[in-house]
Amino acid sequence: MIWTHFKSGDQEAFATLYNLHVDYLYNYGTKICKDGETVKDAMQELFPELFLKREKIKTTPENLKFYLILALKRCLIKKIPSERKLSGGVNETVDFEPEYSIEYH
Repeated sequence: MIWTHFKSGDQEAFATLYNLHVDYLYNYGTKICKDGETVKDAMQELFPELFLKREKIKTTPENLKFYLILALKRCLIKKIPSERKLSGGVNETVDFEPEYSIEYH
């Protein structure tokens, strides 16, 4: 299993793990955060961090893709508020459609 090889420090397994999931993770990440550069930054932090902490990871995920999705999501959640602080806030427009009700008139 690729996870076992990855945890033992096999760099080929690490590269395979990255290459198998990078596109899917990027697509998923852009659904959480519209800024593709922030998603790329999060992924560039996620994978080296996984490699450095691989020996401390006690679980063997049943679904590796889901495990990586959760890890990326956590990384993005941490990153998004710090990105907002650096930019001085978010100046995005929000699409808002008011709903009218007959009862309200």
